[in-house]
Order: sequence, then structure tokens, then C-alpha cells
Amino acid sequence: MKAIWNNQILAKRDTSVQLEGTLYFPLKSMNKDFLIVSQAFTICPWKGQSPIYYIDVYSKDNWYFVWYNPDSKPMDTRIKSHVAFWKGLEIVK
Repeated sequence: MKAIWNNQILAKRDTSVQLEGTLYFPLKSMNKDFLIVSQAFTICPWKGQSPIYYIDVYSKDNWYFVWYNPDSKPMDTRIKSHVAFWKGLEIVK
């Protein structure tokens, strides 16, 4: 399974976790060449606080595109150390 944006593979993994319609990939599967740290984060009662990153692929930015769950709450440990994507991602199996 590959996560692709702007014709570049952002993450590649045999399996992923799906929660509430969102696919989560292990952080170690992420191509960090395109990952840029931001100061933003989200807060979710069951996922906890998640830092947000953006992607820069060949000078085409996608702000707040990736969020990372470093320590998911006990309600769902399947997404601990996983990333999720938003806006325009293509998933290829």
C-alpha cells in the first residue's frame, strides 16, 4: 500500500490501520524527505495531542497535511507512532 501526493510516494507499507475512515501508516514508513515540521497540533479526546506537519514536494506545499500520533490514548493503541494524511492523498494498493 502506498500513500502518494503530487506523484511522490509519501509512505509505503504492506498494511495500514484504518480508524473512522482515516488510514494511518507507521511513522517509519514515511518518506521524511518531504516532511516539514509545523508549530500546529490537534487535540482529540481519544487520540490525544497530535503534532501536525506539512508536505513540500517539488515546491508544491500542502499545509497541515500530515498529523502524527506519538502517544495515542489507551482507547486505541493501534495508531501509536502512526501518521495520517489529509487533502488529496492517493492510496494505491
